[in-house]
Amino acid sequence: MPRRWVHFFALLVGAVWGASALPANAQGSAREHAAELKKKGDDAYDAMRYAEALEAYNQSYQAHPDPRVLYNRGRAYAAMSRYPEALRELEAFKSGASKQVLGKVPQLDTLIAEVGGKVSTLRLNTSVKGARVVLRNEVIGETPMAPKRVNAGRARLEVTAEGRLPFKKTIDLRGASETVIEVDLPPLDSQARLVVSSPVAGARVKVDGRSIGVVPAETQVDPGEHLISVTHDGYSDAETRTFVKAGEAKSLSIPLDKSGSITSKWWFWTGVGVVVVGAVVTIVALNTEKPADKGDIAPGQVAVPLLSF
Repeated sequence: MPRRWVHFFALLVGAVWGASALPANAQGSAREHAAELKKKGDDAYDAMRYAEALEAYNQSYQAHPDPRVLYNRGRAYAAMSRYPEALRELEAFKSGASKQVLGKVPQLDTLIAEVGGKVSTLRLNTSVKGARVVLRNEVIGETPMAPKRVNAGRARLEVTAEGRLPFKKTIDLRGASETVIEVDLPPLDSQARLVVSSPVAGARVKVDGRSIGVVPAETQVDPGEHLISVTHDGYSDAETRTFVKAGEAKSLSIPLDKSGSITSKWWFWTGVGVVVVGAVVTIVALNTEKPADKGDIAPGQVAVPLLSF
């Protein structure tokens, strides 16, 4: 074989070998870089810098997708009270890690159950498309919205769409369960909205005999006059009437009086009447001249008390 052909084949073999070795070297380098980033995240987590740890874990997983990083990300999310994301990462770790790796986390199911108990699934039913959904002052999507995992607990829900009355409601999201909310967004010109509040926290509200929750409570009503009642244990019930126009949003604050207040008792006013009458009689008696020989109480020994209301 001519020398030039021998030289050509040698170059060809070298090129093929180099091409096959390059991915292996690059892959090893990616693993090392990912390990360094994971270590950086672990150090930040131990120092309770959870946002910094999460960023390092994200970079590590992008460099080389190691299932162990999913577990660490789940712990970082949980430490930041971002339980839906934490549950997602822990579930992904459970389904993607090898049995050998899973064996290093014997309490994984307990952890998933604990985090899952702090997560609720929110489902909204509405016929309006493109409405913006805000939960706890954070935009979480638009309608129609697939069931969404959110932090469990009390939360303020707002759904708004152009040309329609907004839907606003305080809801209780139960952990490890689904909460279904029927969202009505009527056109602005067809209904009105009532917002009822009270200085007494936890007071219950009814509109036209229909319960709408505790203050602050909101509801949509037809235009016209409506009867509003507010009640709370230990307080006297309060009622008022209000008139609303189509498309109007009216806010009312209704105070409640302590039902145990002394001024609300019939015997208080009866007693005050007796005291007042007695005081007048005493004053008249002191200002009426009597024969000296009939007086049996020395002057200055009886004082009329002040009555304060």
